[in-house]
Amino acid sequence: MGKAKAIDHVTANQTVGSCWLILLSETALRTLQQSNFLMPVFLEQAKILQKGKWSQSRSQELYHVGSKLPIYHTTLSDTFYFVWQVDVVYVHPLKAHAQVVKIWDVVYTDQVHGIIDGIISVQNTYESELLSAGRLRHEASSTKVLPHVFPSSTEGLERRRIMSSSTHDCVKLENAITTMRFVPLSKILIGCIQFGIKGEIPFLLSKEEYKVCYSFMASFSR
Repeated sequence: MGKAKAIDHVTANQTVGSCWLILLSETALRTLQQSNFLMPVFLEQAKILQKGKWSQSRSQELYHVGSKLPIYHTTLSDTFYFVWQVDVVYVHPLKAHAQVVKIWDVVYTDQVHGIIDGIISVQNTYESELLSAGRLRHEASSTKVLPHVFPSSTEGLERRRIMSSSTHDCVKLENAITTMRFVPLSKILIGCIQFGIKGEIPFLLSKEEYKVCYSFMASFSR
């Protein structure tokens, strides 16, 4: 098996909006750790998404009447897909909210539709501002899509609704919570997956969590 080519995540030195930040859920990360034979084709497809050349990827939209944001699956093999969507998160190096590719899971092909309900339950907690931001598309060319980056003053991009509709919805949301911790796909993370390195993974923090950590570190260093 050839060596898989690494992928860089967005840094503050890169042009804002020049490429997509790829976020990998904890569930997807664990699956790749257990099935790292998928890594070469996974990285190939992730690189295509990162560059915004989506028309060249093996991706198709999964149409579902309840989805608030488009959900896609990308073929890795005859038996594996990864499932993803465009989302909006606070990207600390950019000091702004930005659209990202959020990979929810890596699953067997016959399990794809089984995780959609959980994803939709999470989408149902998004406020209208977040949904609108997630739906925006910047067609840089006929073959390239670039992410939108939003000013730090943009309102409503951190808010989530608390679901209280039905027991069924709450159960679906509870099941989906396990996929809500995400980590940027980077060379270091790829190395950990490929070589089976164990340890704590630096998952993405929200803007509020980042402020709390920064405040604590600042007070601790005085």
